[in-house]
Amino acid sequence: MAGEWNLGRRRLGDRLRELRKRSGRSAEEAAQAIEHSLSTVSRIETGKNPVRLRDVMALLDLYGVSDQDERAEVAELHEAAQREPWWSEFDPILDPGMGTYADLEDAATDIQLYENIFVPGMAQHPEYAREVLAAAHPDAPTEEIALRVRFREDRRKQLLTRGDRVLRLRVVVEESVLRRPVGGPDAMRRQIDQLHDFADHRGVTLQIMPTARGAHAALRGGFTILTSRAPAKSTVYIDCSAGNLYLEKPAEVAQFAELYDRLQAEAAGPQETHGFLDRLAREIGHEK
Repeated sequence: MAGEWNLGRRRLGDRLRELRKRSGRSAEEAAQAIEHSLSTVSRIETGKNPVRLRDVMALLDLYGVSDQDERAEVAELHEAAQREPWWSEFDPILDPGMGTYADLEDAATDIQLYENIFVPGMAQHPEYAREVLAAAHPDAPTEEIALRVRFREDRRKQLLTRGDRVLRLRVVVEESVLRRPVGGPDAMRRQIDQLHDFADHRGVTLQIMPTARGAHAALRGGFTILTSRAPAKSTVYIDCSAGNLYLEKPAEVAQFAELYDRLQAEAAGPQETHGFLDRLAREIGHEK
């Protein structure tokens, strides 16, 4: 996991910075309290450096955090920052930045996703996923492709099987995505069946953007908005050939949130989408 952004440390650092500012204490005072340099405090608050639990407790004392529930919450963030992520076994075959993205998904309570190239990874049938991954990694051995497929399966389980913690997941997919015959007719019928099941999960809203709608504001490419509550934060993720792009400035997030609202308004509603999937499955069934 070398080079991956540690989301657990980032969430802890965000919380510690929030508490410091609430208390009116300076970063210099924090550095004195834990007997470290000012640059170390900066790196702790940005999630770049790990921090010992005793130093966390010393900072909470400095910041006047006496509420036991609040102290326990910060202690839980510290514990989470020490744990290996569920995806660590897949680390050798993950594309750069994918572990960070998986962490952001795990922390999210609300995900808004627009896709205009492929069925979203979290909703892909294994056969569809295998075809997509084999095309993206033509030199990879069969065993590596199988491991990449399993990562996507495990990722979906992490998102959709959370017990009482319901993820609000809103997905808009272009109609053209479902008309691309990835793996052939049989594979696409199974993929459409999986999309039906995906849409039936609690908290999931799936919408298709009909090609007949013509041009719309998001034709330039897909994006995802991931929002967490503790600490409250939204991140826009854009996947492109040049690398992964993360946007966190409020103005940038607001721009994409407005764009997503427009997409949802223009796309077919959830019930209309179910009907579209049924019609498409029948069309594929009549293909020779």
